[in-house]
Amino acid sequence: MKTTSKLLAMLLMATTMVFAACEKDSTDKPENPIDNPRNENINLAETSWEGMAESDYLYQGRVNIHITCTVTLDFNDATAGEMFMNVDIEVPQDPSANQNQNETFPFTYTFNGKTCTLRDANKPTELLSEIQYNAANKTFTMTIEDAATVEMLGTNTIVLHLTRGTL
Repeated sequence: MKTTSKLLAMLLMATTMVFAACEKDSTDKPENPIDNPRNENINLAETSWEGMAESDYLYQGRVNIHITCTVTLDFNDATAGEMFMNVDIEVPQDPSANQNQNETFPFTYTFNGKTCTLRDANKPTELLSEIQYNAANKTFTMTIEDAATVEMLGTNTIVLHLTRGTL
């Protein structure tokens, strides 16, 4: 049980880092609009997007766990929304050690047709995530920055699909 508690603490800390991102360096070259066309007409208001990452992970080389991380973005209006994150941990060897963690993050956002920048609604200077829009398949891709989370989930991205509303 002590091992499971340590695992849960590690996973919860890692999941909070999932949404950590860095600001662009002021020395970055500006994007070339010809190489990177933008669709300014997409309205995200009143849409919901959901993505999931699922993995089997061998904790400390001896405990099999199954991790499911679900991310939902609700764009309530033209500038604000909420991010919901649910992490389920199943321990087949000891079902009493199963865990579930839910987090909600209210956010404000800007969207230029390609990149959607999510900021903490309570701390507007704090960046939650920058997600990339793929117009060809109408999805958003969220990049996971934390190495421990990437290792546990077996991926560094979560693809979000439209589940409510229309574009």
